[in-house]
Amino acid sequence: MDTSIRELIEYYQPNQEYVRSKARHITDVFLSLSNEESKFLAKHAIALLEQHQEYEAKNILENLACLSPYGLQEVHNELLTRHIYYPGIIFRNANSQVSDQI
Repeated sequence: MDTSIRELIEYYQPNQEYVRSKARHITDVFLSLSNEESKFLAKHAIALLEQHQEYEAKNILENLACLSPYGLQEVHNELLTRHIYYPGIIFRNANSQVSDQI
């Protein structure tokens, strides 16, 4: 099989081990973020929502909520102000004031 064809096939059907290794790497990156980096990335995700890039934004917010040691507590009020309630996991570890507003 021609190398170009093989590359295209691999591109559209990526090797599962490659996908798993990338996922592990991304998980490690989220786990290692500082508070400032987490906050910056959360604000970036909110900006993506405003640009109608919902899939990317919600993926980032979910990963921050679940994997970042700092979560999204610092942007919960901003999410509420913008009427962003989904996915619900983004309010993981929300304080009682935020929980009452939801």
